[in-house]
Amino acid sequence: MAVKTATFPGLDLVQESIRSIQAEAQKLVDRARKEANGLIGKNRRKTLDQLVAKAKSTRTDLQKRTKKVIKDLGNRASTVASRIETEATKRIEPLAHLLTLSSRRDVQQLSKRLASLEKKVDELLTKAARA
Repeated sequence: MAVKTATFPGLDLVQESIRSIQAEAQKLVDRARKEANGLIGKNRRKTLDQLVAKAKSTRTDLQKRTKKVIKDLGNRASTVASRIETEATKRIEPLAHLLTLSSRRDVQQLSKRLASLEKKVDELLTKAARA
């Protein structure tokens, strides 16, 4: 199962914990088997083998459930990330629109330039009226 753990760094910790628990469980089962073989007679070995088989079955079940939980967490994280992105876009777009407006300084400079041009036009009109 491939999960993008770079996108969800918290999943790395969960997966590492699961691997560690699985390794420890396997060590425990192996140790229990060795000790039981030494303590229990051959007639009880069948019972022990059944217990070991059940432990392995339980381990497999836990692995399947763990994979499902990790997958569900990944899906939930993707959904939350999508919602956050959508909300951020909704909130940032109006701000970005405001940033494209002219600044106060730009408006002042344009006002001065316009006043200067109006003055020149008035001077030209005055000269033309005299001529």
